[in-house]
Amino acid sequence: LFALFFFHHSTIFDVERMFLAAAAAVLFGCASAEKAPAPFTAATFNIKNSPEPEVNAWDLRRDSVAKLIKKHGFDIFGTQEGHFHQLDDISARTGFKYVGKGREDGAKGGETSAVFYNPARFELLDSGDFWFAPTPDKPVKGWDAACRRICSWGKFRDLKTGKKFAFFSLHFDHIGKKARAESARLLVKKVSEISGNLPFLCVGDFNATPDSEPMKIIFAEKSFKDSLSVLRGAPKSAGGTFHNFTGKPKPDRIDYIFVSDGVDVMDYAVIRDSVADLGLPANPKAAYPSDHFPVAVDAVLK
Repeated sequence: LFALFFFHHSTIFDVERMFLAAAAAVLFGCASAEKAPAPFTAATFNIKNSPEPEVNAWDLRRDSVAKLIKKHGFDIFGTQEGHFHQLDDISARTGFKYVGKGREDGAKGGETSAVFYNPARFELLDSGDFWFAPTPDKPVKGWDAACRRICSWGKFRDLKTGKKFAFFSLHFDHIGKKARAESARLLVKKVSEISGNLPFLCVGDFNATPDSEPMKIIFAEKSFKDSLSVLRGAPKSAGGTFHNFTGKPKPDRIDYIFVSDGVDVMDYAVIRDSVADLGLPANPKAAYPSDHFPVAVDAVLK
C-alpha cells in the first residue's frame, strides 16, 4: 500500500500493488486472473472546513490535500467538514467524482461527509444520505448534538472484479453525550438496512476515542470490524489522528475505518505527511494539509 509514503519512485508502488494482488489471489484461491481480487486503497480524511483567511485557509491547503490523495493512491475515500467549493477543488485536481449533500439543508448548505471515488475504478450504482437524529431523513439536529450531523453513502461496482459493495462516510457530534451514543446505534441500524447483503466499508471522524461509549457500542457490533484490529500483519503506522495543524497528534485516534465480513484488510496507515513531505513549498501559514491525519487501508473484496 503506502509505498509512496516510504519510497519516492513509482515503480516501487507498482511492484507493491502487484504483490498485494498476487497475494490476494493466492489467499482467496482465485481460478482465473480476470476474477482475481484486486486490492484498492480506501481512506477517511477530515479536510477541515475553511477557517480564518490568514492561517490554514483552504486556498493554502487544497493543493497539498490533492497531492496527498494522489501520492498515496487513494481509490475511494470519505471526507468530513468539506464545503462544496472544497469538494469541487478536490474533484478538479484528482479527477474523482463525489456524492453527498450538505448537512444543513440536504442540498448545498453547510459541511458534508462526502464519498469520493475514482470513476475509472468504480461505477456508482446508488447513493444517499441520512442524518444522525430521531428523524434520519430530515436535516435536523439529533438529541443534544451541537450541530446537524450527516452520513453519506454510495453503492459501487468494482470495474476490475465486478464485485459490489457499499461505502459510508460520517462525522459524529463532538459535544452531545446522548447524541454520540444514539448516533452509534443509528449508524449500526442504517448501515445494515442500506448495505443489505453487500460488503461495506464505513469510515469517518467519529469524534470519539476507542474507550468512549459510542465506540464501545460500535465495537460490540459483530458486523463492524475495526480495520486496525482485523489487519493481516502489522500496520505501516498507527496512533492518534487529530493534531490541530501541529503535526503532533493526541494519543488516541478519533478517525476510523470499519469493514464488514466481506472485506479483507491487507494494510493500514495513519498518513502524517506535511506539506513539505508532499514536495510542495513549505508554508508556515499552512504546514499540513489538514488538522487531521488521514487513515488509509488496502482492502480486498472477498
